[in-house]
Amino acid sequence: MKELFVFKKLFVSAVILGCSLGFASCNDDDEIPFVPPITPQVMYGGFDGTVIAIPAASPEAENGNQDETPVGTEISAKVNNDTVYFDKFPIKDIVFSIVEDEEKANQILEAIEDVKYKVGYKAQLNAAKDSVCFTLDPKSLNLEFAIPESAPKEGEDVIPYKVEVKISAVEEFVNSYELSSTNLKFKFRADEVTLAKGEELMPVEFAPIVFDFDMKKAKSE
Repeated sequence: MKELFVFKKLFVSAVILGCSLGFASCNDDDEIPFVPPITPQVMYGGFDGTVIAIPAASPEAENGNQDETPVGTEISAKVNNDTVYFDKFPIKDIVFSIVEDEEKANQILEAIEDVKYKVGYKAQLNAAKDSVCFTLDPKSLNLEFAIPESAPKEGEDVIPYKVEVKISAVEEFVNSYELSSTNLKFKFRADEVTLAKGEELMPVEFAPIVFDFDMKKAKSE
């Protein structure tokens, strides 16, 4: 009888211990932090870096390999759910490619000041889920500026110049954002430029340019 009592006591103790361990296990499960799924939203935010303007006819424009690394222009951008925004898009290379007179080219750059530009995009994660790949849908960049004549006639209005830069995606290049390094790389090209003074179209010789962007997430992001 005494042995039966001891056995019952041991059995009850084992049940209580098992329940205690079960509750502890449940509590541990509750403490596991929620890890949100990785989506293209990881590339939203501000970016700083450089852009290099390369003649589109050169091999470097396609594969990005240069014997000598050209000096890039510092640039910032902001990326949201479907658009890349630039508050100060560099147009110096475009202006100098259509205006041979350096003094006049600098006058144009002064007259235009800061150029805002935006590019639409569509993104998706790659198979390894370590990068976001995206395609660009760039539209024309339109500029308008006026350059005072050196000896203007009295009462004569200054006729503004209008520039349309036709821009397209570089189809053979894979635009991407790498999660581990926060490195954002993409390219697009300026294909053609039309110039008008008032309603008068002016002939322009323009060699297409590829803009090669290499940027990283801003430290404040």
